[in-house]
Formats: sequence, structure tokens, C-alpha cells
Amino acid sequence: MYRASLEQKINWLHEFCKDKKPKHRDTIKMAVGNTSYAFKPGKLLDNLKPYFVDKKGGANNPPEELSVSSKMKLLSIPWFRDWLDNLCVRRKAASQEISFEHQMQLIVANYTNDSPCKNSSVWVERMDETGFEYLLNPGSVLDKFALHLFQDDTRYEISPSSKDDFFALPWAMQWYERAAKRRDVARMRKVVSKNMKLAVLLNMFWERKPKWKERVNIVYNSSGDLFPFYPGSFLDDLVNNFYENADGKEACSNTVGRPAVVLDDAQKLALRSIPWFDDWCATIIKNRQLRPLKRALESSDIDTDCDVDDGDEVDEVDEVDACAKRIKA
Repeated sequence: MYRASLEQKINWLHEFCKDKKPKHRDTIKMAVGNTSYAFKPGKLLDNLKPYFVDKKGGANNPPEELSVSSKMKLLSIPWFRDWLDNLCVRRKAASQEISFEHQMQLIVANYTNDSPCKNSSVWVERMDETGFEYLLNPGSVLDKFALHLFQDDTRYEISPSSKDDFFALPWAMQWYERAAKRRDVARMRKVVSKNMKLAVLLNMFWERKPKWKERVNIVYNSSGDLFPFYPGSFLDDLVNNFYENADGKEACSNTVGRPAVVLDDAQKLALRSIPWFDDWCATIIKNRQLRPLKRALESSDIDTDCDVDDGDEVDEVDEVDACAKRIKA
């Protein structure tokens, strides 16, 4: 098996990747003598980092040494200096990251009454002598803390005093109980397969659609333990499997969003055999496609004369279509 030296790899980087920085997983296959060799330039860049930058982003005292000729060859590559500068910036920024315990203390200090929003970040003042601000993502921090609590991940362990301070918050126990329940549900989801849920739909809801909050208890083991299955929610999670483009072909997941429940072709066919499914699915998809228009109509100052009496039952699709036609007129 041929093993290329570092100098040889640097020569190849200069020869094959001079015009464009390689991606991390790029592979260049070549013949070396009587053998074939897979050169990975992106991996080489990772291996070169200790020869130029220390862990704090400093370029003066790198932990490894490289020959002057090899360094000059690398620095002659047009994109290499920019890559090196960006590496230094990232290393310096990472060196200023605060500890996980400090992040938990910031949550205790800044969310004394109400729990933080899930997907929000906020600038807060650090609790050290620097006085610097720190961009705190409390949802991400709490997710990591849950990994320690429920999976014993020692990376996110905090001191007993910090843990006591956190659980003294008025919302902390409710957060803990929700996190525990989510993990129980996730564990049961692995036990109760998609095919088991599809079987319930085929056997119990062949002639009618399930109601949104209707629940069916599924026995999932020999002990008689029950899994609370909500078929309406399950159907809502799988609708994106059935989006189609204008040409009738299935739309790609990055266009409509990956379904929360992904089905294979056989599972799709089984669902479409239910008499009411295709019509129901088409209505749901059209409703979702018209939601942006309906929101725009609701926030518009135009009088659309599209109010519906309480006693009338009008499909959301028909209502939005009527309003749109009124505006165009």
C-alpha cells in the first residue's frame, strides 16, 4: 500500500487545487507507479493546521514545524492565505467561548421568571471580570443540559450549586418534566413502527377520517403496555410525502420540506388505497399552499366582502379563492 509523504501531498495540492480551495470530502484518484492512490486535499488542509496556527488562533508559535520550501509552496496558492486568515479568526473566536457552566449561570441570571423562547438568541452581559457581552442561545444550552440529565453526557455537567440554582427557577421543573416526557414518547415511537400505525388507519379508519384529537391506544408489548396514537396528527406529519409538481412528478423534499414521517412507495400505496385519502390529501395540500395568500388577505386593508355567516360551512380553499377573485375584480 502506497503512503504519500506530507511534502508529496503538498505538491499535489499545489498542482491540482491551485485555482479553487477543495471541499472537505473531495477525493482525487491518481496512479502512483503500479498502484492507485486516493488523494484527499480537504483532509490535508485539516492536517496542515498545526503547522500554521495554534489552538488560540496565533500564527507566531504553531505547535508543528514545516520546511520553508513547503510553506512557500503553500503560500503561493492564491486562496491559501485567505483560508489561513479565516482559520486564525475562527480559532480566536473559539478561544473566547465561555464554559458551559457559565452559560447555565447566564440563563439563571436572565430568566428568573419566564422560560426562554426555543429558537432565539439574546446578547447578555457575561458574569466575569471582562464585562463583555455574550450571544446566548438558551434553547441550545438547555438541550445540552438535558443530554447530561437524561443521557449522563459529562460534557454538559455543572456543579451541584449551579444545578440547585437552575432548579430553583419557577419554570425549571416544568421544563424538566416536558423534556422527560419527550424522551419517553421518542422511545415509544421507536417501538411502535410506522407500519403498526398504518395498520391502525387501514383497519379502523377505512370508511371515515379520524378526528384531529382522536386517540387510539396501541398495545406494543406482551405486558399490555399502551402507546397513545393520534392518527390525525400522524396524517398531518406525512402529508408532505404526497406533494407533486405541476408535471405530476413528486416534488423534492427541499422544495416543500422534508416530511416529519417519511414513507416508502409501498406505504404510500397502502394509504392511497383508503377511499377518502386522496381527496383529503389534495384539500390539505391546497390549503397549505394558499396559507400565505390568506395571511396577506387578513392583513390587507381592502374590503373583500368575503365574510361567511357562522352557520355556513365553507372550505378554506373556496374561501381564499373567492377573496382572491374579489380583489382581482
